[in-house]
Amino acid sequence: MSRLSRSLLLAAGVIVAGCSADKAMGPQPGTLLVKLQNPNSGGDGAMLLTLSGPTLVTNVATVAGDTLWTTDFSGTVSHIVLTGNITSGVVLTFNVPDVNVSAQYLVTVNQAASSSDYSLRALTSYVAFVSR
Repeated sequence: MSRLSRSLLLAAGVIVAGCSADKAMGPQPGTLLVKLQNPNSGGDGAMLLTLSGPTLVTNVATVAGDTLWTTDFSGTVSHIVLTGNITSGVVLTFNVPDVNVSAQYLVTVNQAASSSDYSLRALTSYVAFVSR
């Protein structure tokens, strides 16, 4: 076997090893997270969010004991109201048919209200995003 043939065989082996069977092909169902950077962490009592993506989401749930109010999840855009002691960090979880397209799911903070008197907050420092 020539040196070139051995090099090609070795390169083919490396490529095959890189494409091993333990890497799932196709869609991977799973859970995504909505994370919030809240400038008034713990000082907000209500928040209106919009969640949109390429597919339907299921099993939307709050984290940390907040209450979730929402439109039904029969479309690709849903409006969600959170009430409670809303802090920074993970505020929602939801299931999707393919976590590999997590960047296509967007969440927007539409309104935030103070927990003391429910006055609306300026939204300039709120950041919400979807992650794996």
